[in-house]
Amino acid sequence: MKSRGRKPDSGRRDWLDDESRSLLTLYDARRLESSPPPTPGTLRTERALLRSLLRASKSLGGPGTLSRLIRDPETIVRILRGEWPIKHTSLLGMLAATLRLIDIAIDDPEEARSLRKRITGGLHPRPTTRRWAHFLPRTAGGSMRIRRSRPILTEAHLHSIVQAAASLSEQPGLRIRNEGLLALICWSGISTAEAPALTWERFEWQESRVGSPWCAWLHGISRRRRKVSVPVHVNAEPYLRALERQAVEANGRASGPLFVSSTRGGRLSFTQAARIYRATFDRAGLPGCDDTTLRRAYTAFLRMCGLNDYAIRDALAVKRMATVDGLVKPSRRSAAQSVAAEHHVVDPPVLDSAGLHGAQLPLVFDQGLTPDGTTVIRLLGVDPAYRRTGWAIITSDETGDPVVEANGVIVTEATSLASGLLHIEEQFQQVLEAWRPARALLEKPGRWMHKSGTSRHSVELMAMARGAMMKACGRVGIPVSEVDFQQVRLALLGRANAGKAEAADLLRSLGLMPAGSAAGRIDSDVIDAIMMALYGLRHS
Repeated sequence: MKSRGRKPDSGRRDWLDDESRSLLTLYDARRLESSPPPTPGTLRTERALLRSLLRASKSLGGPGTLSRLIRDPETIVRILRGEWPIKHTSLLGMLAATLRLIDIAIDDPEEARSLRKRITGGLHPRPTTRRWAHFLPRTAGGSMRIRRSRPILTEAHLHSIVQAAASLSEQPGLRIRNEGLLALICWSGISTAEAPALTWERFEWQESRVGSPWCAWLHGISRRRRKVSVPVHVNAEPYLRALERQAVEANGRASGPLFVSSTRGGRLSFTQAARIYRATFDRAGLPGCDDTTLRRAYTAFLRMCGLNDYAIRDALAVKRMATVDGLVKPSRRSAAQSVAAEHHVVDPPVLDSAGLHGAQLPLVFDQGLTPDGTTVIRLLGVDPAYRRTGWAIITSDETGDPVVEANGVIVTEATSLASGLLHIEEQFQQVLEAWRPARALLEKPGRWMHKSGTSRHSVELMAMARGAMMKACGRVGIPVSEVDFQQVRLALLGRANAGKAEAADLLRSLGLMPAGSAAGRIDSDVIDAIMMALYGLRHS
């Protein structure tokens, strides 16, 4: 009976070279040494993805061996951005396997870090849905580390993006359309997914402009089951006027879609708009730019124009002030760095875009002087509670590494609530007067307390203890910052719900265990206080 199985491999030609085969063998060995090790099926899938990556490189005229391919980020980016046909999920798995292979094969950590950054910084995959939040150019993988790598744009960047859109096509009609499209999403609160569906019937020029920064309005924009009107800044007016003249010449009047497709007529499709956005951002030298990046830049520009947060909320047509605060934070942080450098408060380290995005304290700290006259930052972290309040003083040494100068616990054993609060205030004021920190960082009650089962009585006691400590800070003249502890854990440990054991491991690895702690064990309240102060020091 004739067999239906595959032919034996003896007659098949293996196109993989010996160098790549040995590199894959090393990859298998290192992956099996990891904890926990991958399953055999997962390892076979990763090997197949790396072989496919090499096959795609050869098809696109790139390097022919894995060792040379992992040192060519441009070719890897071309493959992962879809120039070689493969499913989106396979692209993400191929990206993960490639980054692991770089860590295994490259001995120099700096070179490996540079290659990973060049690969992840140039990626944004094809859209998988038409929801505006997931529609367009975001970075591949979607991890928190990559989402934080968005660039911080200025007004000049927004102008350069519109100019780059004009250079995408030589045809005058397409050039006017592309300029108008990018000008609208750069100088208004319209998102990248909302722009292709706009029509002239929703568009209205603003006649009276005395003291107004707006040139037009877009009505009837659907957001979260409500209709909103979005204003357009005057910087977009010349491009929209040219777009209107083009529509009048074509139809006799401005009607129908704002942006017309060049291939089939009618409105511009989402896919065509996505290609225009990606090509424009690449041409402007901003491959990591996306909808959130543009909104942040536009929000910072409105703040520079003198608009307050409530006016910015109305300009963006958003519902919550928390959204505005999140958009303004990166620009506040950048401004704080500039002011600190100008007044020589502290020599701010050169932060990348990830550090600027992750910054949560838009503050310029006061300066303190050491005995030799050098400027330092001394912060007080506090884990407030009525019964046991942990505190810690952190500063940095000559190399910039954090150092725990002092720590302790304020214990309340009073029989009445009033005397207990008075005791907390007096003991906390003694700590402030003894160490004179530049700022005190207090844990802020969050909604997570209700989810974790914390009783209402405990939250009320914590609030009263915080009030006593803030009163002491006001009497001594120490500024106070309130920080949600889940944000601290997310910034330092990578997870908002990380436990105290993980926090203790972090402090042990950084050498921040206080002197005299037995076997490296310290009070959990002191651990939380050190984490609060460390968070403030890293973002100061």
